[in-house]
Amino acid sequence: MNTLHQINRTTDIPLIAEVIEAANGEATKIRRQDGTIIPVEAHAAMTPTIKKGDRVVFTLSSANAIILDRLRRPGESPVKTFSEHDDHLLLESEKHILLKSPNATIALSADGNLSLNAENILTLAEALCIIRGKGIEIN
Repeated sequence: MNTLHQINRTTDIPLIAEVIEAANGEATKIRRQDGTIIPVEAHAAMTPTIKKGDRVVFTLSSANAIILDRLRRPGESPVKTFSEHDDHLLLESEKHILLKSPNATIALSADGNLSLNAENILTLAEALCIIRGKGIEIN
């Protein structure tokens, strides 16, 4: 068993390191606090984009690091996630929310604007369909 693997196995807890090389949003080499440089083997599926200088949580495979997560950068807000609230799926953001596909977008902005942008927008209602606003403009 190599020394790096022994170090991790003695604690059996995730370790923290600084990213010293990154490409395409993934770490390729990290440096532990003791100065040991470790090549990166893989990233967990939900790991956010990583760049040089980021601090990451990792564990070791036989000789390489597996990145489990990225620590927040100074001043960075926590990542907003989905949650269930009163039988609804809740997605919150202090800035904006964007749902995007190749040919359509739905944008919700912090200033109260909703934008639908698509080739076709279809509205169906089995009962009354109401559109309210200070003014309504059609073409």
